[in-house]
Amino acid sequence: MRNTMQWQDRISVDPMVCHGKACINGTRTMVSVVLDNLASGLTGPEILCSHPSLKSEDIDACIAYAAELSRKREARDDAESWPEWYSMSPLERWTESAKLWQFYLEAGGSLDPEPDSQSPFDAVMPHGTAPAYGRPGMRVLRRSGV
Repeated sequence: MRNTMQWQDRISVDPMVCHGKACINGTRTMVSVVLDNLASGLTGPEILCSHPSLKSEDIDACIAYAAELSRKREARDDAESWPEWYSMSPLERWTESAKLWQFYLEAGGSLDPEPDSQSPFDAVMPHGTAPAYGRPGMRVLRRSGV
């Protein structure tokens, strides 16, 4: 069994090389060319003969790169379910939303708000402090005396 390799050590993407396509480091050989050769049935040694600047580790890196892209594609496929959602009527969407909320709550989800450290208001309202004068919201000072 081969050692797992880090394709990042052998493949780079540089906007100034091959229009930003993934290439083998130090060459202008695009990863897609190596993968196309493999897909068409060429063996590793045949690819190395036609591209003398490559090493067998470069071919392995191309395969690892393709595998990672495939995993990312699988994760992105969830986004393609949105057209199905929008093809539903509003009533069907409401019903499906209710089912999702029910599952979320049964699985231990909570509707209690959690602090959001990314919010610009997080630093303004420290956690655990009560609002001014015991009332929620902001106190408005009127200088006009009205």
